[in-house]
Amino acid sequence: MNGLYQRIGELDPEKEHELITVTGGEHAGMHVLYTQGQVAWSSRPDLLPLPENVCEEDVFREKLSPALRLVVCGCGFVGQAVIRLAKFLCWQVIAVDDRKEYLPGAEAKGADKAISGPFRSVLSRIRSDKGTCYVVVTREHQYDRECLDVILKRPFGYVGMMGSHHRAAMMKESLVKDGLDEKVAAMVHAPVGLPIKAQTPEEIAVSIIAQIIQEKEHFAGTDAFPEDLVKALHRLITSGDHGILALITSRKGSTPRKPGTRMLVYPDGHTVGTIGGGIMEAKVIRTAVTCLEQPSAFRPYSITIDLTGKTGEYADMLCGGMTQVFLELV
Repeated sequence: MNGLYQRIGELDPEKEHELITVTGGEHAGMHVLYTQGQVAWSSRPDLLPLPENVCEEDVFREKLSPALRLVVCGCGFVGQAVIRLAKFLCWQVIAVDDRKEYLPGAEAKGADKAISGPFRSVLSRIRSDKGTCYVVVTREHQYDRECLDVILKRPFGYVGMMGSHHRAAMMKESLVKDGLDEKVAAMVHAPVGLPIKAQTPEEIAVSIIAQIIQEKEHFAGTDAFPEDLVKALHRLITSGDHGILALITSRKGSTPRKPGTRMLVYPDGHTVGTIGGGIMEAKVIRTAVTCLEQPSAFRPYSITIDLTGKTGEYADMLCGGMTQVFLELV
């Protein structure tokens, strides 16, 4: 198992990865990691690709995606506020500004990387894919245009530009006039952010981040192993201690989190990550803590949490669905 999480932390974001987890039967807990369709790691290499007696309903398949990646063009007050909120959400953030003196502010807000130089040349060197988000908040529209000229010719997931409705319309018209496809120009969120009447840099940042969250369903995959969880797993494995990794494998109806969501539970009930909170999560934590009392006797298995609100301790739950959670020892 240690090898799997080591691999997870080193996945190449440029390639496609799929993780298969067996959640039931005698082979529950078996993992197979695929990269570009080829087996990259398996907990049971002697049983590849999967044992013949494994039912498909006991197999959880998930595409692994890196944490959402945000490029902030412009490190003034709004740009720094966006960076701060994005890092609060554990996104990967690259800050770009042609003014070197503005980079310390971006770094202080948590930017993973801050790069100074002409926008065109810097953005041309940054990897961009269908999961990359861009927030263009430079000091002048001529620099916004420099950014968009590069960004819109490459794959992207989200692009937002700050400015009035009039200036935004003029920018899009100019881009189309210079040869940009109208459909691509229409994908630019300008004015950027949800219309919440934001005024301060912090309020504007909230509107921008909220809009990305609203849109990311269309371009971002499941971040099954966020950075904090990967680090926690590595620390746990290195220490020689044990924890229970809880994984949502299916849901029906209205439930808080989606399949692929994970939470690490320590023997004292402390957790990293969340699978939805409330009574449902509390039950999983209690179950995990009990299992960790005798880790040598633990075998991976699934539990079903009923949130239909009909009986017992779930009578007052607002959610109205069922969640299946797979538990395995780490």
